[in-house]
This record gives sequence, C-alpha cells and structure tokens, in this order.
Amino acid sequence: MFLRVLTMLMTIALAANLAWAGQGDAEFKKNLERVLRQNPDLVLDVLERHKQKLAKIACGQGNREFKEELRQVLRSNPELLLEALESRKVELYDLAKQGAEVEQARRWEQTLDKALERPLPMPLDEARPVIGPREAPITVLEYSDFLCGACSLGAQNIATLMQMHPREVRLQMKHNPSSDLSRQLALYYEALGRQSPELAWRFAETVFQRQEEIGRRKLEAVQEILAGLKVDQAQLGRDLADKALEESIKKDEAEADGFKFQSTPTFVVNGVAITGAAPVKAFEQVITKWRARHQR
Repeated sequence: MFLRVLTMLMTIALAANLAWAGQGDAEFKKNLERVLRQNPDLVLDVLERHKQKLAKIACGQGNREFKEELRQVLRSNPELLLEALESRKVELYDLAKQGAEVEQARRWEQTLDKALERPLPMPLDEARPVIGPREAPITVLEYSDFLCGACSLGAQNIATLMQMHPREVRLQMKHNPSSDLSRQLALYYEALGRQSPELAWRFAETVFQRQEEIGRRKLEAVQEILAGLKVDQAQLGRDLADKALEESIKKDEAEADGFKFQSTPTFVVNGVAITGAAPVKAFEQVITKWRARHQR
C-alpha cells in the first residue's frame, strides 16, 4: 500500500515539474527517465517540499486529466520508478516509518476524542489503597498482574507520571491476575494497603522489580520482601484472613471483563482506556485533552 501511494506521489511530483514547464509528451518521458536515473534524491526533495499539496493530489483532489496522463506514462515505463526506489532504500524506509508514526498519532488523537466524548465509568473504591492526593483531578485505575512483564514497565511509567504531577494524579491499582501466585500477590497488596497505601505501593514496586526471582522462589521471595518493608506481620495475618480482600479482587476481574479488557496492564485515565505499557507521553496527552474540555 505504501509503495503504491509513494509511487504515485513521486510520479506526480516529478511530472508536475516537467509538465508545468510546458514540455511535450515525448520530451516529457525522456526527461523523466533522465531525472530519475541521475537525480534520485530529487524525488525525496520534491516530496518533502510539496508533501501537503501532493497528498491532496494523491487522495483525488488534484487535476484528473493530469493524473490520467501520468497514469499512462507509468504503465508504459514502470521500470523508471523501480530503479529510483531501488537506489534509495534507506530513505524510503525512513519515509515509511515516519508515515506510520504520523498515521498512528492521527488515529490516537481520534481515539482520544471519541473516548472523551463517551468516557468509561471510574469505579474507584475509596476504602482501598489510593496513591496520591484524594482530591486530585486526574484518576488512574490500573488493571494489572504482578507477574506480567508489561505491567512492570507500565508501573514504572505511572510512577514517573505521578512524580511529574504530584498534586494532580491519584492512582488505584486494580487486579486482573493470570495465576494463583499473581492472585496471592494481589491479596498481599490489598492487605498491606490497610496498614498504609504507601506501604502497599512500595510492595508493588519491589515485586515488579523482582518478578523473575518471585517466579522461581515463589512465596519464599515474597517473605523476604515483606521483611525488608518492616511490615506488621500480626496485622498482615489478620487482614489476609479477611474474605473481603478476595471479593475485592473478584470485583476487579468482573470490571475488567465488563470493560472487555483483554490484556494487562490496562489503564483508565478519567474514563479513557489505555492498553499496554504505554509511554508517559500517552498519559500526558489524555491529561492535556481532558483539561481542555473540563477546566475552561
């Protein structure tokens, strides 16, 4: 698809320069061949200078008669463009990459606008651990799995976001465990949250950092983490025995199913879902757009 569009753009660009100079069909074809073979970099230069105008032409907004003439030239001389493309592989790869990034950014902007028009509900549970100011205007719900590699990276990005906005962002971790061990870690997190939300968060950060070790040594490694955090073990034991913790995790799983979340981590930022270990920039974009709508 990209090659087809790029081919059209290249042809339009060079042909426009020649055709507008008033040259005839035979001379046009001869000069087109010479220009492509001797100056392949001219293609990229013209594309860069006239990319907006060329994009309009390629999308059907240009002169139809002119485009039809160019189409006939291409059919008769397809090897010209192939030779030019062959000689500039690296530049073409860079253009394709840039084009993909631009398209991805455009689609993300459209997704954000639609999500802000119809935001998801925010089932924040005030009785459970909340990190950050409770009056913060930006709420992040993180549906996570303590043994998920992408969740570890996602947690780091959220920590960075909260450092950048210490008074504006609050976080509640929700659980969508994929194994019994993940579920046990979620129970520990919720139990520690009853002692202190900050204690629970330190536990979470340490678990994410030591995922591989926990995968090997299981609860033995978890006990070492707890000892290092100076946990009140007596209270921890009482809280772990409370069946309400297990019910809260089941509720989180039901919420994730209801939202049709299919992977971890998935974040909900003031009603906007972000899937995967998205970069901090993605969260910043949500916050910026939300402010533009709600803080006028």
